[in-house]
Amino acid sequence: MLAMNRLRHAYLKIEPGLEPYFSTGHHDDERGLVATYMLDHPSRRWLLVHFVINTPTIVATVDAALAAAIAVLVLQAAGAATAALVAGGVVAFVAVWGGLMPLQRHSADPLRQTTPRFPAAPELTGADEDAHPGTRPDRRSP
Repeated sequence: MLAMNRLRHAYLKIEPGLEPYFSTGHHDDERGLVATYMLDHPSRRWLLVHFVINTPTIVATVDAALAAAIAVLVLQAAGAATAALVAGGVVAFVAVWGGLMPLQRHSADPLRQTTPRFPAAPELTGADEDAHPGTRPDRRSP
């Protein structure tokens, strides 16, 4: 995602007039990533929805479902009872999903491991904004 923000930043360097047409971030720092994911002022509910619908969660869920199906088929071929089939499927699903979910936190590692090349301007405080009206970096004028 940071690479896409860098590309948008390059587009804006070439043609600054494109900015009104971008709905996502164009800085390669945390604020730019948050803007790209449209999480500027997220509520707890929106963060949960975002977690459930993002790609790593969906991939982990599909992988876990496949692992559960394979476990059930293997147990079924071995002649296991229905309760063992259900338990085996649940254990396989939870083990794979639980093993893949910690990997999702690594999606923010590029933010921790590199220095942004195109950081967003620092946030202005209320006093700064009063002293310099119209200079708030992330707000576009109508």
